[in-house]
Amino acid sequence: MIVGDIDDLEPAAVRDIAARNLGPGSPGLFAGQTVAAVFEHASLRTRSAVAGAVAALGGLPVFFVGDEIGIDQRERAEDVAMLLAKHHSLVTARLKSHSTFTRMAGAIEGSGVPMVNLLTDYAHPTQALADVMTVRDCFPGRSPESVKIAYIGDSNNVARSLVKAAIATGMSIVVASPDGYSFDGDDLASFDSYRRASGSASTFEFGTDPLEVVSGSDVVYTDVWVSMGEEAMVEKAAAFRSYQVSEALLDRANPDAIVLHCLPAHRGSEITAEVLEGSRSRVWEQAKNRLDAMVALFSILGGRNG
Repeated sequence: MIVGDIDDLEPAAVRDIAARNLGPGSPGLFAGQTVAAVFEHASLRTRSAVAGAVAALGGLPVFFVGDEIGIDQRERAEDVAMLLAKHHSLVTARLKSHSTFTRMAGAIEGSGVPMVNLLTDYAHPTQALADVMTVRDCFPGRSPESVKIAYIGDSNNVARSLVKAAIATGMSIVVASPDGYSFDGDDLASFDSYRRASGSASTFEFGTDPLEVVSGSDVVYTDVWVSMGEEAMVEKAAAFRSYQVSEALLDRANPDAIVLHCLPAHRGSEITAEVLEGSRSRVWEQAKNRLDAMVALFSILGGRNG
């Protein structure tokens, strides 16, 4: 099974992970097996979660970091994937380009070895699983259909996967992005297709006014304005200056609303330190759930792999 984004998973699986219906995972599921983890990008939470999840399931994670493989320099992406699928029971990768992930996944599709996207410029599915798990944890007496998520910022890889995870679980989501930084027609079509496949009652809407979007929300979510690989795009950061999650913006949300951020955060940029470290912030619970969501996902894939 290839998990390039949330919509590669059955909606029922996303719901089970979010609701913790899968339990803690079998400690012997990967006993005597190894899991490959390729990291072209720097990583803290994802790498830590992979290591913890594989260990919790009885396996050994094997990391390949930076340029030591040399994807498409020393060896073709397809050749790297083929070798890793011969040595390991699961292949995971955090890559600069989603097209690289697609090529690697295509090379091993049908081999019986699953592959998971740990982050690309297109999607961040393991983050989104932790996000909806956190929302379920924080509103235990609420049905998912009654929860509204407001995402404030760039319609990026994190937002794309979050919308799909919200759809799968039935949560409603509204995204506020500046003109020129919103989802395109292909994204909207994929959201609608996944919603129809899910039979979901979720609604997803998009706007440009953060104050309007956050009104009446239960969850206020933001991410960095300039992602890895975009550091030179000074003009991009300028377009987001009115999109900061501050106490004034948070006051427009419901009184019991929580704040999420996938981290690392730039205090004073997309979010104020006051909000990030305030009583409504759940970013550390969210970060902790990266591990729990990874255990659940790997349990599903390990079961498929026999």
